[in-house]
Amino acid sequence: MSEKKTFSQKLISSRIWGPIGISLSLIIGVSAVVIVFWRMLTTPGTPPGADPTSFAHTTKVIVDYFLATGHLPPIDLSWYAGFEHIAMPPGITVFLSVIYYFSRDLQFTIRLFQPIAVAIFFLSFFWMMKKEKFPTLNAFIGAVVFAFMPTIFDTYGSSTKMVALFFLPIAFHITNQILTRTEVKYIGYLAILESLILLAHPMTGIVFALFLMLYATAYAILDRNIVTRRFFFVIFSLALGVLLTGWYIIPFFLEPVNRTFAEATLPMVVNFVTAFNDIKYQIGGAVFIFLPLYIVWREKSAKLLALFLVGVLCMVIYFGYYYGLGNLFPFSMAYGYIWFFITGFVYAYLIGLVIPWTKVQDLPSGLLRIGLAICFLIFFMVESNGYIHFTKLENTTDEALKPEFDVAKIINDIPNPARVYPSHYPFGFTNWVLFLATNKPNIEGHYFGIAKLGKKIATMADAIQNDYPGYVVDKLELLNVRYFWANSVLEDIVDPKGKKVGDDMTKEIVKNGYQLIFQTDKKSTSGKAVYKLYYQDKPSTYLIPLDSKIFVIGKYNSTFAAAITPAKIKVLESGSTYFDDYDLEFLKHFDTVVLYGFDVRDNKKAEALAKEYTKQGGNLVIDLYNMGVSPLAGNCHFLGVNTVPRKLTAETKVEANGTSTLGALLPKSLNIPSEIFDVGNGILEESPLKEWNFSEFIGLDESLAQVPGDDLNTSVFGYKNINGHKVTFVGMNLFYHLYLTHDLNELKFVQSILKNPSRQPAVIAQNKDNLNSNEPQITPKDWTPEKIKFEINTNQDRLFLISLAYSPHWQGTLDGQPIKLRNIESMVVMDVPAGNHTLEMNYEPTKISLFGWMVTALIGLFILSLIIFSKKIYAKMEKH
Repeated sequence: MSEKKTFSQKLISSRIWGPIGISLSLIIGVSAVVIVFWRMLTTPGTPPGADPTSFAHTTKVIVDYFLATGHLPPIDLSWYAGFEHIAMPPGITVFLSVIYYFSRDLQFTIRLFQPIAVAIFFLSFFWMMKKEKFPTLNAFIGAVVFAFMPTIFDTYGSSTKMVALFFLPIAFHITNQILTRTEVKYIGYLAILESLILLAHPMTGIVFALFLMLYATAYAILDRNIVTRRFFFVIFSLALGVLLTGWYIIPFFLEPVNRTFAEATLPMVVNFVTAFNDIKYQIGGAVFIFLPLYIVWREKSAKLLALFLVGVLCMVIYFGYYYGLGNLFPFSMAYGYIWFFITGFVYAYLIGLVIPWTKVQDLPSGLLRIGLAICFLIFFMVESNGYIHFTKLENTTDEALKPEFDVAKIINDIPNPARVYPSHYPFGFTNWVLFLATNKPNIEGHYFGIAKLGKKIATMADAIQNDYPGYVVDKLELLNVRYFWANSVLEDIVDPKGKKVGDDMTKEIVKNGYQLIFQTDKKSTSGKAVYKLYYQDKPSTYLIPLDSKIFVIGKYNSTFAAAITPAKIKVLESGSTYFDDYDLEFLKHFDTVVLYGFDVRDNKKAEALAKEYTKQGGNLVIDLYNMGVSPLAGNCHFLGVNTVPRKLTAETKVEANGTSTLGALLPKSLNIPSEIFDVGNGILEESPLKEWNFSEFIGLDESLAQVPGDDLNTSVFGYKNINGHKVTFVGMNLFYHLYLTHDLNELKFVQSILKNPSRQPAVIAQNKDNLNSNEPQITPKDWTPEKIKFEINTNQDRLFLISLAYSPHWQGTLDGQPIKLRNIESMVVMDVPAGNHTLEMNYEPTKISLFGWMVTALIGLFILSLIIFSKKIYAKMEKH
């Protein structure tokens, strides 16, 4: 005799009421999304968040170029250094580009994207819950909670992660299918879903894959009905997904392009009250923190317990990241809140089961539970709204940004096509306005977090705050900047001693040929931003001759370059930290090479290069502090010189050895300085260092200085004789000390060691007909995303820099013959001999990118075969 079905079970299985319930759920859920976003959808303006406008810029460039040429642009020349679209997460690009292609309205495109995304959150979660055999009411509750849970809903500020979240519910269901069913097609399905998540946001794809692996392992252990080894199928499937995206992931991680990354923030002090409040805000209310635990206890399901445990673990990782425990986890390099996305997903899944719908016995109790569900969701929306304020979503109108548009209009009215530099945070909509209202490229780019010019923006901001405006001016020259857009934040920056370092910056650019041409009226912009626009009336050029004779290599090159700018010394910074990435043919252009925080790929090759460079008269200056070596290798060593780590906790004397002129210039003492840091609002604070770490040397042939406590074998400054040529070794971490202190005596000393007495500046004769005959003549011919071409006439061998981010995809020719392109200042530099030349650069595939496409093709065929032949494979497995 079959078991008698309950009222709810009959209703669920009914051919009439089942589809009606599903239809009502979908209509109500999507309607809720439309209601929440109605004001954003129907009013003009730009939605909140930096990401939507950033990706809108890229979308417009891609679609407009495609419409004009019939193919996609490989780079975006309106970025400050040519953003490569192959580095752009394709998921968001495809999503927005399809909307824009049909609407041709960019602001409408980004307004439409957010409600569509939230609606997809609801639909994908609802689909998953139904496929997991849960009743419609439970699926509806879970889907609403997932779509509007604060930690999920707030992804409108991160468009790429929104797209990644589309696929998480589906990937979770497919994972369960792999664990409980034999058909191998699900391995292929999960691989495809993992690849889509990676293409939306690589870091999110990695974190979601770790979540699915942890869940599969826990579920397989806790449920005796599951063959434990099946979690290996999940791992295998996720690995296939990574390989399937080879065309994107392999170049993204293997091609050396110096992507920008966010600086680490100061660790927060763990406070349980703060932590609890943070969880409460992320989840939507205190009750939702504990409710999933009750549901797990009530249902007594191994699957739900495994899910809950992994969700709690992800929460712990989240707090480990944001509360100073990140080093305890191997995930500290990930955005912490990605882990909390998973906790939000887990909690939504469990909270969806809050009302046990399958136990309803009759119609009255069924109606009661529906009423409880409505009350529960109203309570959830009210509680969540305290954090996300979804009832107050509104667009930013152009009128609200009038000062920004006023400055943009002035810029656009000037025909000079050079770049614009927004001088300081908060950038807000400045980049967006530049994109909307001008045709000028923007040094900051429209999504600088993944731009390929390294940390240029961060180092320039540091230089302003540490009162090195000359460093910024030097970089603006290389970046072809003619428009300097200053805001009131820059003007008001004051260092801890009361010096207006922001004002120093604007004075410095005026000294270097910029003129104030416009400023917003403070009276008419009451409560709004106040801006000043400086313009340098010089022709725009993206091909720049380089005449600097000093080259610094290492991860601290910007620190060194900034520290010596008060001496009016221009320094070129390496794009690579590896000394042996540069050959002798290139280094011969420089009188002095400084190694500071450098690495070597092959120590013998690097030492041979150093010896050859000094043999040809080059001046080599080395600080071995934090030289890039393996921790297992012990102390740093180079050219027969080893280091001994030292640590000072109080000011110490520096004792010169002998009576040399250079030794007399050494600082007489070394104090422990303070570092300046910005709390985020333009207010600079001073943080005194408690100790000073540096290196001493063993193995020098001539010691010129020591500090107290040294033995006869150690030195903080001196020479190593290499085949009769002196190599200078500087200890005490002096270059950083100079950067922090602005000590004039230290600056004079550094100037002295940078001079190369064996080389004199070349004197170029000037003929009467052309007083500027030593200046190269440069004529641009092509400047497109695929091809760059210049005509050059130079009367001497020299280096030229193309003000475009270095990429291995650029291949150069000079007069039709291949030419080596180098990574200097994270931009493209080449050696051009004297004479008339045609320089061309073409954007072409690399061996790595071709290998990535090959991996994608092979794995794609394998996954396709798994899906197509799944039934045959399953039948063979059943026979055995």
